[in-house]
Parts: sequence; structure tokens; C-alpha cells
Amino acid sequence: MFRRFADQNIIRINGLTGERICIFTFQRWTNYPLVLIMISMGIILRLYSPIPKPYLAILSLGIGSSLFLASLRYYRYSTNIISEDEPSQRNRTDQ
Repeated sequence: MFRRFADQNIIRINGLTGERICIFTFQRWTNYPLVLIMISMGIILRLYSPIPKPYLAILSLGIGSSLFLASLRYYRYSTNIISEDEPSQRNRTDQ
């Protein structure tokens, strides 16, 4: 699920133009309620849940791992952009 969001956001980011782009445009505004719900549910589960903490740890690891793997797509995309912008060291001649 998070991978799909990451792919959609990367495609959308590619289409952004302009000198100054707001930092919050890396996601569509419709994804922010999902972020708020996830944060709220994490806090509520942590503080008030009758579920034992070891089971919550498994849930947290699962969601955290999914988010981490989705974030790797952003990092891969951003490093590709940076490497394309820099001149190649192999094609450079020393004078």
C-alpha cells in the first residue's frame, strides 16, 4: 500500500514545475488525513490499548517496515536525480 503511494507521489513530483515549490507537495493533500489517522491510532494504541505491548510491537514493526521500504523508493529516485545533475568524473579531463 505504501509503495503505491510512493510511486504515485514520485510521478506527481516529476510533473511539478516552478522555482519555489512548497515542501508539503511531496504528497497529495488527500494523503495527509491518512497520516494524521495513523499517528493518532499509534498514540491511542500505545496509551490506551488492552492489547499487550509485545503484540503492538509486532504491529508497529510491520507498519514501520512498510514505511521504510516505501521510503527507499524516494531515496532511490532522489539519488538518481542528483547523479544525473553532476558531471561524470570519468569524462572529465585534467588540465
